Amino acid sequence: MKVGIKEKLKRKKNPLILLMFFMCFYIIMNLPIILFLTENYEGLKKFSPFGYSPFLLNIFNFDPSIYVSNNMSPIHPFLNFLTIPLVKIAKLLGFNTVMGYNLFFLILQSAINSLSVVIIYSLLLKKYKDVILAIIFSCLFGISSYSIFSAFIPDSYAYAQFIIVISLYYLLVSFKENQYSKNMGLSILNFGITSTNIIPFFISTIINLFHSKKLKEAFKRSVLLSFILLGCISLITFIQKILFNQTWLDSLLSNLNNGGFSYTADFSFFMHWKVIYLLFINPIMTPNIALIDLNIMAFVSDLEKSVPFYINIIAILVFIFVSLGIIRNFKKKEIWILFSYILFAILLHIVVGFGLAVFEYDMYLYAGHFLVAIWLLCAEFFYSIKSTSIKKILKYVLVVILVIILINNVSKHLNFYNNLVASYESIINSESRLDSSNEWEFFSNNDGFKIVRTNLNLSERPYVVFKNGEKLKDYNADYFNTSDLTDFYVNNYLYISISNIDSNWSEDYTPTEQEIQHYFEANEYTVYFKN
Repeated sequence: MKVGIKEKLKRKKNPLILLMFFMCFYIIMNLPIILFLTENYEGLKKFSPFGYSPFLLNIFNFDPSIYVSNNMSPIHPFLNFLTIPLVKIAKLLGFNTVMGYNLFFLILQSAINSLSVVIIYSLLLKKYKDVILAIIFSCLFGISSYSIFSAFIPDSYAYAQFIIVISLYYLLVSFKENQYSKNMGLSILNFGITSTNIIPFFISTIINLFHSKKLKEAFKRSVLLSFILLGCISLITFIQKILFNQTWLDSLLSNLNNGGFSYTADFSFFMHWKVIYLLFINPIMTPNIALIDLNIMAFVSDLEKSVPFYINIIAILVFIFVSLGIIRNFKKKEIWILFSYILFAILLHIVVGFGLAVFEYDMYLYAGHFLVAIWLLCAEFFYSIKSTSIKKILKYVLVVILVIILINNVSKHLNFYNNLVASYESIINSESRLDSSNEWEFFSNNDGFKIVRTNLNLSERPYVVFKNGEKLKDYNADYFNTSDLTDFYVNNYLYISISNIDSNWSEDYTPTEQEIQHYFEANEYTVYFKN
C-alpha cells in the first residue's frame, strides 16, 4: 500500500518537474539570441525584413506574425483573435520595449511548449501506465529542434502545435461521440490558427466515430459535425468583420497566390530528395544553419553541407520504430489517427508540392506540426512489445537516442547563435560605398530606366545594396523590369537599374562613365557582403 502511495505521489510530481525543466531549458537555450537581437536592434533593423516588429530574426519559414495586427488569411484565418490580445497583454504588463516584448513571448511560448510536453506525458501514462516510457517519449518531443526554436520565435507555430497536442489527447484518451462542444472548440482552434490542421483533426474525428458507431450512424454524425463546423466558422467570420472591418476571406485569392500557389512545385526526387530531411528529420534534430540571402536575412538549413552519419542512423531507427508501430498495431484506431497527421503532411508537401518551389529557403518544410505524431507512433511500437527483456534493451536504446539528440540540438543551437553573431558582424564590417572610385559601365537602355554595372572583383556571395538608406530589391539582371533593382551576377559584376527621372537622363541617352560616376557621388549607394 505504501509503495502505491509513493508511486502516486511520484507520478503527480513528474508533470511539474517536466514543466519547470523544459521552461528553464527553452529560456536558457534562447535567451542569448534574444539578448543579441535586442542589444543590436538599431544596427540590425535596416537588414531585417521585419523592421516593423521587435523581433528581427528571419529563420525560414518562421515570421514574427504575432506582431501583425491584421493577421487574417486563408492560412491563419482567426490568428488575429490571438495576436492582438497577446500584444496588448504584453504592453499592459510593462513588456512594451524591444527586450520586453521578446522576453514576454519567450516566457509565454516556453511555457506553452513545456505544457505540450506535460500533456504528452499524461497521455502516454493514462493509456499505457508505463512511467519510464512516458517520460522518455515526452522528453524526446521536448528536446526536438522544432520545440526549441518555436519556443522563442513569435509566430503561430507554438500555438498550433499546442492545439494539436491537446487535440490528440482528446482524440486518443477522452473522445466521446456526443461531446459536440469539445469537438467544435478544438475544430475552430485548429482551423483558426492554421487552417490546414483542421483536415487531420477532422479525419481523426471521423475515424473515432466509425470505430465506435455503425457505418450509417457514423456517417450521419460526420455530416452533422461538418455543418455545425461550417456554421461556427461563418459566425466567427461575421464577428471578425464587425470587430476588424475585414475578414480572412477578403484577400482569399491573393493570399493563396502569394503564400501558397507560388510556393508549389511538382515533386522530383532528383531535385527535391533533400526535403525528406526538412520534412521529417530537421524538426527532430537541428541541422546546420546558414545565412544564404542578405536581402531578406534568411537563415535556413545548410543543404550544401553533408549530414552527419549519426543523424542518418537515428533517422533510420525512428523510421523503423514508426513503421513497426504502424504494422504491429495496424487495426487500432490510434494508429490511423496518428498516421493521418503524417500522411496529410506527405500529401500537402510531396504530392501537392506545397513549399517545394522554395524548399532551399526553409529550415523545416513550412511546419513540423506532425512532430508529436512521430513520437507517439514510436511509443505505440514500444508499448506493443510483450517481452520484458527486449523492451528493457530498447529502453536503453531510446535513452541513447535521447542523449544524442540532446547533444546535437544543444551544440547546433550554440553554433547557430555564434553563426548569427558572426554573420551580422561580418556584414556590418563589410560596408562599402559605391561611388566614383568604382569603374562603372553603361550596360543597357530600357523603358524608363537604364542598367549600369561595375566589377567588384569578389567571388559570388550573399549581398545587399542600399540607396540613400533604403534597401534595393535583389532580382535577376536578365529580367530587370524597373528601376532600383540589383543583381550580383556570376561574372562578378554588380548590376543596378537607375530611373531616368532620378538620373535626369533622357530615354535614349547613353551616359558616359563620368556621368555615371557623378550620379553615384550624388546618391549614396552602399553594398554589404557576407564574408
